[in-house]
Amino acid sequence: MSAIPTIDGKRVYENYDSESDVLAGPWDAIVIGSGMGGMSCAASLAHYGWKVLVLEQHYVAGGFTHSFARKGFVWDAGVHAIGEMREQDVPGKMLRWLTGGKVEMVSLGDPYDRFSFFDGFDWGLPESRARYVAQLKEAFPEQDAALERYLAAVHEASQAALLFFAMKSFPEGVEGAGRKVLDTLFGAKLLKGEKSPFDWWELTTSEVLDACGVEGKLRTVLTLHWGYYGSTPNESAFPIHALTHSHFWNGAYYPKGGSKEFAAQLLNIVNQAGGRTLVKASVRNILVEQGRAVGVVMEDGTRVRAPVVVSAAGAKTTLKRLAPKSLRESDYAKEILALPDSPPYICLNIGFQGDIRAAGAASSNRWFFETWDNEDRLWDL
Repeated sequence: MSAIPTIDGKRVYENYDSESDVLAGPWDAIVIGSGMGGMSCAASLAHYGWKVLVLEQHYVAGGFTHSFARKGFVWDAGVHAIGEMREQDVPGKMLRWLTGGKVEMVSLGDPYDRFSFFDGFDWGLPESRARYVAQLKEAFPEQDAALERYLAAVHEASQAALLFFAMKSFPEGVEGAGRKVLDTLFGAKLLKGEKSPFDWWELTTSEVLDACGVEGKLRTVLTLHWGYYGSTPNESAFPIHALTHSHFWNGAYYPKGGSKEFAAQLLNIVNQAGGRTLVKASVRNILVEQGRAVGVVMEDGTRVRAPVVVSAAGAKTTLKRLAPKSLRESDYAKEILALPDSPPYICLNIGFQGDIRAAGAASSNRWFFETWDNEDRLWDL
């Protein structure tokens, strides 16, 4: 199986060439970076007839949706489990719209995640919220009341998180006014819940567990999936933890054909609308004139112009490397650059000969723990 994103055997991207007529456009938009965010943005615009130029510094498009091959084996760089892919789920509907329904998502099985501890305790996450809750109550009957409080907090915080992100899509003034309205409605008891929606972001996962009275091993079991978002319970904002719960309530999925199918189908949509994706295309900086982004300057000095420029290279990279000096020195930039990075991890990819399913392997994920403490420094290599 090839690791290259292709449609009918043809790559969906091409190498950057400073002499190519492609750069002259005209382009409706330029997207810097071809990770999932950049590709989704470009495909969305393409659906509305925009001609989009995607610029990627790597030699393969796709970001963490990359696949790579070694000695006949193919592995994925970053994708291994995605939730909310059922017919009725909004993320699933979005993916089908973005790709024209060309990416088939397959269940990882039931359970989709299994956690094994050093002392023999084994815990599987089923494809059903109801069964998940039933398992918890059977395993920890003495903490039934605390568990109910925690599940209520998860529901409220995850809904608040969705509202929070929706507000963030509005201009700053609108967002501020929206928060005041929500706080007022909550104060007048017109919004149900324990907290005003934005207030949940001030609490860590550990603080919510404490407030709910969750103790002992149940604390660990309820936070086993922190590895999906990269912050331990003492560090993570509770709404992110809650969203991860709700994201996987009904199982986890994987793209048939491997994660490269995301790049193949998303960038094919871009191509069909007259857009292009260029790899080995390193951007030096965003071109700004009279306070507006009007294009990019490539590493070799070539200028490519477009009325809309989207940086999908990450906030820190954009501010450190691509943004003009005036923005790099702004209070906004200082606030973003002060944020700590998430912890990295080491990934060992192993290829097995023969039928590993016959030896007991399954498509679900396996996690192994040498401690019950999710804050333990064993994660710090």
